[in-house]
Amino acid sequence: MALMQRSFLMLVGLLNAAALSEIDDATLADELNADEECLANTGGFEGECSLNMLQRLRTRVIEAPAPREAAFAEAGANMTGASADGGFMCGAALCASDSICCQSRDINAALCCAPFSVCYFSAYNYEAGVRILNQLGLGSPRCYACNEKEDGCKNRKGGSKYYGPLPKGTKDVEGLPPVAEIPQ
Repeated sequence: MALMQRSFLMLVGLLNAAALSEIDDATLADELNADEECLANTGGFEGECSLNMLQRLRTRVIEAPAPREAAFAEAGANMTGASADGGFMCGAALCASDSICCQSRDINAALCCAPFSVCYFSAYNYEAGVRILNQLGLGSPRCYACNEKEDGCKNRKGGSKYYGPLPKGTKDVEGLPPVAEIPQ
């Protein structure tokens, strides 16, 4: 009977394959015995009994913690800073410990850049109708590979809000607000 019950569950498709593998014969029997429709049904696994059992099992699976959430909790991550593996929060993103946090100063956006890359931002100038690549933390974050054309990786952090105020002496970029007006 358990084989027929499993086949029925797979055909109905209410439970995904991972969740179904977690359900053993004892769980199926418990659910059948706990349901009054199934207790009253002597004709086997059909009708209201099968529907009620599926609903009960589906509820049990939904209430179980999702694997992604469980893994996140196991890593010890919190929303205020570092996790057990040395990672950190960059805006709403969880970055690896050796990543570069590329967090915008003027929009709610952040990226985790690889340690061998450089952080830039792309801000839109409405008057000129163009995007301006900058390291002032203005606009949407971008991660680029280091190259000689862009002065290598002299400023890997690229003006990211995560690392605090812009350094003194930061030069203005044509087409963008003056450094003195940029939110710190």
